[in-house]
Amino acid sequence: MDSPRTTNPSRARRCSASLCRAQLAVATALTLLGAPAASGASQLQQPPTSYPLCTAAALDGFPWTHPAFGKSIPGIALRNMSLSTCRVAGYPELRAYLATGRVAPIRFERQPFIDKRIYAYSVTPGAAVFFTFYGRAPSGEFDRSCVGITQLDVVLPGDPHAIDVTISTGTCGGRMSYSQMFPVSELTR
Repeated sequence: MDSPRTTNPSRARRCSASLCRAQLAVATALTLLGAPAASGASQLQQPPTSYPLCTAAALDGFPWTHPAFGKSIPGIALRNMSLSTCRVAGYPELRAYLATGRVAPIRFERQPFIDKRIYAYSVTPGAAVFFTFYGRAPSGEFDRSCVGITQLDVVLPGDPHAIDVTISTGTCGGRMSYSQMFPVSELTR
C-alpha cells in the first residue's frame, strides 16, 4: 500500500532527462493555468499531515476536465465544502453504476499521472483536488463489451463513506483507469 508523502523542497532529487522535462512541463502548465493562491490546495504554512483526513461529508464530487498541456484531461474534482482544512493523499477507491442502478462490470486500474510518487495535499475550504478518470475506446463499430456509466462512488483513503458523483461516460473491455489525486488551482462549475 502506498503511504502518503509530503513534498520537501530543500531536498534535491535526481531525475532522468525525460522525467525532468515532464516535471518542467507540469510546473509550467500549472503556472500558466494559475497556480493556487495561499487559500488553495497544498499552499499552506503547516505540513499537510497536520490536518485531518478529508471525508465524504466534507467533499463534493463532480466531473471536471483539466486543461493541462493544451489538452482536455477528463476526471473527477473533489471540492472541500466544509469550513475546515483537511488532507487527501493517494488513490481513492471507485465503484461505477449502470443506469439501472446495478454495479457496472468494470475493473478500475490505477495509472499514475505525470508522477508516480504519492503526495499528501491540504485542501482548504473551497479548494479542490482532481484525479484523472478515463475508459477504453471501442475495438470496432459493434463492440459489445462497452457499457455506459451514470454514477460513480468515490471512497477516500481512511473514510468508509462514498462521495456520489453523477456522470455520463462509458468504457469498453470492462476496464477504466484513474490516477492519484492532485491539487487544482481554479475550478469553474
